[in-house]
Amino acid sequence: MSNENKTGNAKKKKDEEDKKEKKIQQTLYLLDYMLKHSSVNHKISAAELMTALLDREFPEDTSGKVYDPQMFNDKKYESKVKRFLDDLIYGGVNMLGIRLIDCKYDDPKASFERKDKRYYAEGPLTEEQVAILRDAVCVYPYAEMGKTQEIVDALNKLTTEYNQMTYNADLVGANKYPGTYYENLQEIYKALSATEYDDPKETSRISIQEARMSREKYLAGRSKKISRVSFEYYEYAFNESTRKIELSPKLLKNGGIVRTVNPLKLLWSNGYYYLVTYYKDKNGNYRYLNYRVDRMKNVKCTSEPAEELTESKYVNESGFKVSKYKGENPVMYSSDEGRTDVVLRCKKYLLNNVLDTFGFEVKITAAPPDELVVKVNRASPKGVIMWALEYGDGAEIVEPASLREEMKSAAEKLLKRYNTNNQ
Repeated sequence: MSNENKTGNAKKKKDEEDKKEKKIQQTLYLLDYMLKHSSVNHKISAAELMTALLDREFPEDTSGKVYDPQMFNDKKYESKVKRFLDDLIYGGVNMLGIRLIDCKYDDPKASFERKDKRYYAEGPLTEEQVAILRDAVCVYPYAEMGKTQEIVDALNKLTTEYNQMTYNADLVGANKYPGTYYENLQEIYKALSATEYDDPKETSRISIQEARMSREKYLAGRSKKISRVSFEYYEYAFNESTRKIELSPKLLKNGGIVRTVNPLKLLWSNGYYYLVTYYKDKNGNYRYLNYRVDRMKNVKCTSEPAEELTESKYVNESGFKVSKYKGENPVMYSSDEGRTDVVLRCKKYLLNNVLDTFGFEVKITAAPPDELVVKVNRASPKGVIMWALEYGDGAEIVEPASLREEMKSAAEKLLKRYNTNNQ
């Protein structure tokens, strides 16, 4: 083959590769455009897509030209857009988790010319879903202001130009947490996630089938690769000399500060993030402790694997049973004491709060004329007392007798305090 033919073939091959690359870039651009500018509430036409593509190809054109399907010079771009829509809609292609929808299905009886049709893109999250997540991040102070702003900005990138939101730092709770809160969550998530995937074979020497099998094996076992977490735990205290509220170390029984725990689940409750942890007591029984994430400092994901959790009271094949755990841990009170079955008698108007606090697994019977008897299994005794005190004569602990006596003692102390003249 002559050098001239070789050069011609090389040029032809290069032109074909460039053409494929350009098509990919145009497709990705149009997908991005549709995600940013269209939704079920904001449909766009093929004409607008073609104009957007022309603007990308000829950014120096400042004539403000409006799309006209009769313009000969634009025919090749009109054809590109038609093929783009045909491939991704009528060809059944779902690219990058994005689905394009032909709005003719909104009105099957309507007749449209191609240039008048409307389309919209549906990404992994709808406008409404993004708004729900964004509002939750802003209303509930998951992180300090700077990090909250970053989360809002990231969510804004997942939605259209019509659904953007500017973060308002004046929201309640915006300054609630210390600067380490977000970093605490990052370390805990790292511990609760699988260790980084590391295939034992060289990538260039492993078949696709072997890689897939190895990956599936890794994913199946990742739940067993949870790491222990170490941290210092603090509580709020009033400094009399400075007259300020400060965080002071909450010492362990042996006088230490650093705790190393087996993490189980991050749980949002009562307006706070809690880390649910577990351990075995001296009798071999599992105990569970809750730690507020905002009271932690120097949180570290250790290299030490967490102890295997063998009991299935709160965890099954579907994961952590949140409602059951919260029902047995009212107000997320954390203690080493044992659980106990409790019988409560309360006014009917407290039913919503009973369900919010103890979950829907409680057993309820009517107690005429306007009360309910509620049976709660394996509840935290001190958590129940704190809950009952909150509602005064609207709630009563009936059983067990020991807990009823403890509640009576707490009520007497409360009455004595109010009967004492405050000088």
